Amino acid sequence: MKFCILYLFFLSGFILKAQNNIDSLKDALLLSQNDSLKIKTLFRISNFYNNSGNIDSLEKYVTATNSLAYINYLKDSTSKTNINHFANSIMYIGLYKNKQAKYSDAIKQYQKAENLHRKNNNLDRLAIVYNDLGIVYKSKREYKLALNNYLKSYEIRELLNDSKNMAGVLHNIGHIYHSLNNLEFAIKYVNKAIPINKLNSNFNWLGFNYNELGLIYKELGKYKIAEEKFSISKKYFEKVGFSEGISGVESNLGDLYLQNNEPNKALNSYNIFLKDMIRLNNTSELALAYINIGKAYIKLKKFNIAYEEINKAILIANNFSQFDLLEEAHLYLVKIDSSRNNFKSAFNNFKLYIKYKDSVALEKNNKKVIETKYQTEYATMHITDSIKSVEENKINELKINEEKTQKKLLTGFIFVIICVVIFILNRYKASQKQRKIIEQQKTEVEIKQKEILESINYAKRIQQSLLPTNKYLERNIKK
Repeated sequence: MKFCILYLFFLSGFILKAQNNIDSLKDALLLSQNDSLKIKTLFRISNFYNNSGNIDSLEKYVTATNSLAYINYLKDSTSKTNINHFANSIMYIGLYKNKQAKYSDAIKQYQKAENLHRKNNNLDRLAIVYNDLGIVYKSKREYKLALNNYLKSYEIRELLNDSKNMAGVLHNIGHIYHSLNNLEFAIKYVNKAIPINKLNSNFNWLGFNYNELGLIYKELGKYKIAEEKFSISKKYFEKVGFSEGISGVESNLGDLYLQNNEPNKALNSYNIFLKDMIRLNNTSELALAYINIGKAYIKLKKFNIAYEEINKAILIANNFSQFDLLEEAHLYLVKIDSSRNNFKSAFNNFKLYIKYKDSVALEKNNKKVIETKYQTEYATMHITDSIKSVEENKINELKINEEKTQKKLLTGFIFVIICVVIFILNRYKASQKQRKIIEQQKTEVEIKQKEILESINYAKRIQQSLLPTNKYLERNIKK
């Protein structure tokens, strides 16, 4: 949770800074003469509110864009322009749902956009869809699906020879390895992205790159290097005026200050982060902000204020089922209660701490299974290798294994057929031999029968020759 703060702001494969004043964009919308121009202007307005963190206005203009794009799509669903506009409007809905932490809804929207961009054969937008899906799955901590989508995005970027956006995907892959605690691979992938971003003067991405490295080195206990990386990140974000990025880095610096026993500096950084979360209406991150502030007050031995701040965090974390934050919050309450000699409350908080710790342990076990799988699967992967080639090798290996399996099955099938044929032939030969024996015996019986009949007839003739005739008997009897 702590090391992915900035990712909550980076919800698509590219970050555009609005160049026009929002009022001039709205004027342009009113003056637009056709639907195509209106849709393009609506996209620019939606992008402006996305970057500024105005969720309510973002929802309004994203919905308007989608409605108009859908109407045009229904008029002519074969038009490439209509398909592209409609698909892009759906992607913005996915982005908005992701900001609301409605991840399942976001995934459904991105999958719809994927089908439309595939129908339109728009590879560039497909790459963005896969990258965005990777970000959503990362937020859900479904690391396997996140990595699969990042790899799909990278493959398309490689096909398009789009090195600029390859760097973004490389960073995201590094971020996944960071989440899986494979810090060596995380550093390699992020470092691979940095020279590409410098070549393309992509300062937003460079801010993310160095922030990621700062977080990694902080975990490695190399605090001085971590602070240097955070400082570089903050400069890049300041260069492009990305206030959300600056506040995210401030929160990470707050952690460093707290570890260096500088609670006042930490509290200042944490408050900057909290104000931005409130301004952005990013309620899912408010719990982390309040816990951080509570930790700083504990260091300052202001336990009453710390208790209040941490309880605020608990209320929010319960709404979002953030078990890791609930575990941390209740542990701090145990410490505060113990210092006040409120052992009954300390015991109750300790029971809750154990409860959420068990929930987190279960989640970590699931994560460990995924981590082990991917550390093994990518253990031989080098940063200079082409990810596409690795994937193709895997596919070829699967095909070879499949062919081997098919050959074995075919061989076994042929063997069974041969055995059946041999059995049938043997049975046929045996039956033929038996038939010949029967025919031979029949012939012998017929011959014997004929000989017997001839003997009987011969004996009969001899008998008849010895007996007197009937006429002779009649003549002698009369006498």
